[in-house]
Parts: sequence; structure tokens; C-alpha cells
Amino acid sequence: MTGDPNTKALAVTVAGPFVIVVGAIEVSPGWHDLKVWWLAAEDGKLLHETTFAAPSPKTR
Repeated sequence: MTGDPNTKALAVTVAGPFVIVVGAIEVSPGWHDLKVWWLAAEDGKLLHETTFAAPSPKTR
């Protein structure tokens, strides 16, 4: 899998026909959002991805 060079994979697991990758993407210096990718275990095709954004540092 290729993508943004500021993205880091932190955990990988296999669940039946899926590979689930959990990671983080840097959205600004020192600030990361959680990201999850679902891949097909058979061929590595990206099936879905979701970003879980933290509140902006300005609103915390």
C-alpha cells in the first residue's frame, strides 16, 4: 500500500477475508488523526478507509 508519506501504520490484523491496518496521518506538525484501512486479504485491494479526526488544538 502506498500513500501519504506522513502516514504511519501502527497495527495490522487479519479478520477472515480482510486485512485491517490501523495507523495515523500527520495533519500538522505534531498533530495526528487516527486512520483505519480495510484491505482484501486475497489481493490487497483497498476496500474502505476511515479517518477519525481529533478536535482541533484551537478548540481544546
